[in-house]
Amino acid sequence: MRRGDLASARASFGVAYEMAPTPASLDGLGCVALRTGDVKAAQRYFLSAHEADREYAPALAHLAFLYEAQGFVEEALVLYQRALASN
Repeated sequence: MRRGDLASARASFGVAYEMAPTPASLDGLGCVALRTGDVKAAQRYFLSAHEADREYAPALAHLAFLYEAQGFVEEALVLYQRALASN
């Protein structure tokens, strides 16, 4: 994903999720969705990752970033603090 090949990243995270559904694979799918501009899908993936493991900090941090980018700064701050506390 760092090289900008979002289609390959999406495929890889999709296969990873099919093989072993984990918060990390859901979070990865959320990051790809966010990078491609699908904010609603990104939010769903980040929330699903958090629901799968309430202590998985990256999903909270990414959801906070999404909220901050949308102008929901107070909500983002709460999530950033929760992400830091869970690590």
